[in-house]
Amino acid sequence: MGLTSLKVAIIGAGVFGRYHAQKALAHKKVSSVSIYDLDISRARSIGDELGLDVIETFEDALASCDAVIIASPATFHAELALQSLKAGRHCLIEKPLAHELSLAQDICDLAREKNLIVHVGHQERYVLEAIGLNSIVSKPKLIELYRESPYSPRCTDVSSTLDLAVHDMDMVMWLMGGEPLGVLATGRSVETAFIDHSRAELIFDKTKAVIHTSRVANEARRTMLIVYPEGTIEIDFNAKTLVNNSPFMLNENFGDDPRARDALGASDHAFFDAVIGGTSSTIPPEDGMRALEWALEIDSLILGKGL
Repeated sequence: MGLTSLKVAIIGAGVFGRYHAQKALAHKKVSSVSIYDLDISRARSIGDELGLDVIETFEDALASCDAVIIASPATFHAELALQSLKAGRHCLIEKPLAHELSLAQDICDLAREKNLIVHVGHQERYVLEAIGLNSIVSKPKLIELYRESPYSPRCTDVSSTLDLAVHDMDMVMWLMGGEPLGVLATGRSVETAFIDHSRAELIFDKTKAVIHTSRVANEARRTMLIVYPEGTIEIDFNAKTLVNNSPFMLNENFGDDPRARDALGASDHAFFDAVIGGTSSTIPPEDGMRALEWALEIDSLILGKGL
């Protein structure tokens, strides 16, 4: 059974906590939005700016809501999600779903046991939908993605693979309709104790997907090249441009589509709608766990450990 309105608690008062709060406030059936952070001054800063209820303990935050958005540092995602699920709260969890595979499995199991919705923040799917890539039946020969940005101290508690490349792995597996047969990877640490720059090849039956990821690049770059037997498609996600040399009918003005213009909002509102309507998540935890598993495999290969 669904809800007539929804009370949402934002867990984490960083940059993305603020973004998520704005998306929650914009949903017509969200009746209240609260925010919690260990640093109460950060929570109060966003709370005062946006008119949110500021909560001083995590337990009180859970008591104040029907659903949480977990926008904390990645290494806290699983702990906070499991506590939230145990309390009977639906969860939107920013990527990565967790930083360990066993914890991701615990989240999947507990959500299923308690019949609660878990939605993972792989919002790039909505951009692909806006372009129309999900409607192409033909399988590509090559997919090549670049996700690069200059160094920032944000999100450096995990590798760039877990922080950034998980988006591209999710997109590739979603478009391919399954997991790769194997992966090759190289990478290095530059500014942090973790992998900051990597190149991974995901090998499918007749497709190779090459994912370049860096958080120590000279400039920002987010592009995708897809080579089909019928032709090529080139996408610049930052510039919102599309060059289509294939026969497939795609939305060359995808930047005008609300899903591409505000993918985070599209993802958040899909989560709210699922909770209110009592339906399933469009990005369930099993998908987040799948992306995490391959991200961990890439890191293990780079570090020479193997899983």
